[in-house]
Amino acid sequence: MLTWFHRLRVSQKLMFISFFFLIPDSVLLTLFLFSINTNIHFARWEQYGNEYQRPLELLLDYLPEHMLLSRTPDRVQANAEALGDLERRIDDAFEQLRAADARRGAALRNAAAEP
Repeated sequence: MLTWFHRLRVSQKLMFISFFFLIPDSVLLTLFLFSINTNIHFARWEQYGNEYQRPLELLLDYLPEHMLLSRTPDRVQANAEALGDLERRIDDAFEQLRAADARRGAALRNAAAEP
């Protein structure tokens, strides 16, 4: 069975061996590139999600504090300035959320709808 291999010249044997080493190398390179591209794609969507999440985290911090300051009747007059500042920060967080939604909202909704 290997008699045909023994009849080849040394240069042909080296070329033959090199060719068979290139096959698994090319498969591994293809799989490696596919893996890298998948990770890059995932990281991009993660950045989009983080950008969208930051104003939501601010709102999660500010809204319970606002509820606490506004629902205590004896503290409303004393904390009117703090309440006004907090309302401005809440409005700013909503503006940041609207801006993030305008930039990334449609892309995130479309990505979530894909299987």
